[in-house]
Amino acid sequence: MKKNRLVADVQYDFLLMGIIAGIKEHRLAWILNQTGYFHFVKEPDIVLEFSDNTKIVISNYTDSSDLHQHYLVRNRLVSSNSPKNQLVLSELKEFDFFLKLHTSVDDFNFDPVISSLKSNPAINYLIKLDLSKVKHKENLLF
Repeated sequence: MKKNRLVADVQYDFLLMGIIAGIKEHRLAWILNQTGYFHFVKEPDIVLEFSDNTKIVISNYTDSSDLHQHYLVRNRLVSSNSPKNQLVLSELKEFDFFLKLHTSVDDFNFDPVISSLKSNPAINYLIKLDLSKVKHKENLLF
């Protein structure tokens, strides 16, 4: 039987930040909201189903408006039917959370946001990640 394969050119038009913080996600969302740059709200968990019948469930906090769509995602999955896949981005297992930032404003400067977050004592480490080096970035397409 002949098989067809769909090849799609996906645009990764977001900024991804990795966060190491030994706190619970609702506490991190509250800290981010206190900066004045964000207004994260707990949303229903994201369920991703793959072609090999694996399914992962990702905890999700969202901050959205007409100009932006931001997500706070915990790296550890809520659930998964694959025993080997328990992280959203398994190659970045040292990070506890990811901050996925979309904005429709082309010249928006995230540097003050990053500086504000780095100065918070609850955040141990924060770095802007290079998406071209992230192997499983398709897990962040939601």
